[in-house]
Amino acid sequence: MFVEEHRSPVLDTSDVHVARTLLHGAHVTLLGGHPTHGQRTALMDAFQLATLDWIGVDEYTHGLHADSRIHPETALVILAVRWMAHAHHGLRDVAKRRAVPVMMHPGGLNPRSVAYQVVRQASEQLRQRV
Repeated sequence: MFVEEHRSPVLDTSDVHVARTLLHGAHVTLLGGHPTHGQRTALMDAFQLATLDWIGVDEYTHGLHADSRIHPETALVILAVRWMAHAHHGLRDVAKRRAVPVMMHPGGLNPRSVAYQVVRQASEQLRQRV
């Protein structure tokens, strides 16, 4: 019996294409939401990321371990503001200190929505690293 894996195609909008160009092979940290395998796969595939360190809202209850989540190879930190609490500002502050672009994402975590914000908030900083 042959079972074909079904994945929803990501519409290759111009924002997704630009974000993929900027993030291809990158290490990204995402804070917020409730990670699922499907969402993680969609983001990894859409942007061809090397890694996605997705810190779910339940996992990150204080900002004390922000230093350990941003590495020298981290290209972008995405803060999903819908799920943020004040403690999450620690991650933003560490990223800024390390000159890692920080994107405040107000919407859902589908690739098109994330790509839209990447292009508008972080493209200039990301172009400098490419």
